[in-house]
Amino acid sequence: MTRSVLVDTSFLVALFNARDVHHQRAAEIHRELEESGVYLIIPDVVVNESLAVLQRRLEERGDREFFSSLAQKIVKLWERDRVFFYIYVFSNWEDIIDLMLNSDGRLNFHDALLIIGARKKGLEEILSFDTDFDEYLQRIE
Repeated sequence: MTRSVLVDTSFLVALFNARDVHHQRAAEIHRELEESGVYLIIPDVVVNESLAVLQRRLEERGDREFFSSLAQKIVKLWERDRVFFYIYVFSNWEDIIDLMLNSDGRLNFHDALLIIGARKKGLEEILSFDTDFDEYLQRIE
């Protein structure tokens, strides 16, 4: 069975933003996982959030013309890896809210959604620079 790892927004943004403090590490991890044949599981909400963050950062720097090429690179990841869609948010609403509330404010809705989604998909690892996941998933950083 091929190893699969969930991807968080902080990793995806760092991978595609050369000015991000974690860019170099994200590129190294991505290269290592790609060479090992590991599949990246990229939830649609992570793609959405990553595109929004990258667009905002490029706009702030006045580099709006680079957004299209970055967006295309993110979409290209789907050719090799897997994207899944959170069509079951409503059926897991209570679990997501409970996890969020039980985290004493450490997890926002999006992070709780990723954790519940990971559990449903049988994923134990997440690519993230966000320490909020540490209690719930094995974080690769």
